[in-house]
Amino acid sequence: MIHEILHFSYPQYDGFRDACFYEYCQQLSQVTAFTARELYGNDLMLNYFQDMWLAHVEKQFLHDNKDLIVRLDEPDHFLNVLETYIDAIYDEKGVKMYPSAILNEIKKQKKYEKKKLV
Repeated sequence: MIHEILHFSYPQYDGFRDACFYEYCQQLSQVTAFTARELYGNDLMLNYFQDMWLAHVEKQFLHDNKDLIVRLDEPDHFLNVLETYIDAIYDEKGVKMYPSAILNEIKKQKKYEKKKLV
C-alpha cells in the first residue's frame, strides 16, 4: 500500500527499502566488528530489519497519516514524511536499534565458517 501512496511500483519501493537496509548495515558496521557486507548478506539481519521496518516505519506511518492519505495525492510530500519515520531506526548520528542476539549468531556463523576452511 505504501508503494501506491508514493507512486512507486513495488520493485521501486522494495529497492528503496533495500537501500535503507544497506545504509543501516553500513552504520551498524561502524559500531560492531562486522563489515557492512557481512551484515547486509545475512538473512537473520534482513528479517530483523524488515520486521523493524514494518513496525516502526510502515505501520506507524500509515497510522499517523491515515486521514491525510485519504485526502492528499502528494507522493513527494509523503516520501519526505516517510523518511522521518526511518529516524526511529537510524539517522546521521548512527543506528538506534540493533539485535545483539543476531549479532552474536552472526559471530558464531563466522567462527563456524572459519573452522570449515581449516
